[in-house]
Amino acid sequence: MANKGIYKDKDRNTWFIDKKKVLSNGSIVHVKKRGFRSKAEADAKFDFYMNKAIRDANYKMPNEIFNDLVDQWLLYKKTLVKKSSFYSANKTVGKYINPFFDNSNIDNALQSDRLQSFRDYLSCLPYKVDWKNKILHILLEVIEYGYNKGYILPKKFQDAKFELVRFSSSETIKTSRKTMTKNEFQDFISSFSKEDKYLFLFEFLIFTGCRIGELCALQWKDFDIEKKVIHIYKTASSHMGTGKIEVTTPKTYASNREIAFTEEFLEKIISFKKSFINVENDRYVFFNKRTPLNQNTIRGVLNRHQKLANIQRHFSPHEFRHTNITWLLDKCSNLEEIDVVRKRLGHSSLKTTLDVYYHSNPDRQREIASRIDDIIK
Repeated sequence: MANKGIYKDKDRNTWFIDKKKVLSNGSIVHVKKRGFRSKAEADAKFDFYMNKAIRDANYKMPNEIFNDLVDQWLLYKKTLVKKSSFYSANKTVGKYINPFFDNSNIDNALQSDRLQSFRDYLSCLPYKVDWKNKILHILLEVIEYGYNKGYILPKKFQDAKFELVRFSSSETIKTSRKTMTKNEFQDFISSFSKEDKYLFLFEFLIFTGCRIGELCALQWKDFDIEKKVIHIYKTASSHMGTGKIEVTTPKTYASNREIAFTEEFLEKIISFKKSFINVENDRYVFFNKRTPLNQNTIRGVLNRHQKLANIQRHFSPHEFRHTNITWLLDKCSNLEEIDVVRKRLGHSSLKTTLDVYYHSNPDRQREIASRIDDIIK
């Protein structure tokens, strides 16, 4: 009786399967599996591996549009993450992935040259490497979802992971994080009248270094006037681009924190609070409403006053946070003080805090480098 394709590896004292089969369509399947402890074990697995190989060889990629698969994944993703995270993923898909693959079917979308072209397209975008990798990650999640649903063969899935390898820092030009100079901040603040309620909002951002979503979610009850601390434990974000604002837990566990303030800043808080009528603890600080302020409103005011202040470059609300980090760390002399800054900002690790600082402050790096020069002279 002819051997069906099961052999003994005498060197390893194990058994293996090695079998070729010509199919009716002329294609050849070749099954090779090693490491069976006995002939009986190899025999028991033989039909499973052969049938799988034949099924894969006869498999035809569904003629489904890739963007339809993306839509299925979005519905699935919506059940797993916060609405703000889903909104971000949906926006990324709509801006980068769907337009690129357009009406391609799944098979065409997963061709190696197509995936390489997508990665090349991302490499040319003027974005930081982390953002490009986030887009790649979303695309890989879509492909993995299709694989788990049986739309995509294992080899296609593995090939996609090979083609969509993450960008390394060496593949992109490193750009310094932006921070404001003290003169820029003073010019910006001077563009507001003293009665303008937004004046305190931007002073609050620069003093606390809090994220814009955390600022929008603040209520009067979050201020402990006696202890002079602000409790940060929630964030506000736009919901699905509808203009509705949702208040949720903050970015990370470390984001739950207290921010101490000075007696001088307390006076500003009290003065700001007195500018409103019928202040209640559950109202939002900016501006004593029952719903949080929309972040886009803040961005609009910021853009308008940058022009009024004749500041030649554009900066975002998050730049106030980076500026706060830089100014604070400029005054730190040891790791203990840096760790206090880290906790105040809600960073999970010192690395994050220092990464922002040194990307924002290349002059500080040169100063430290000069110290090394002095040591080795």
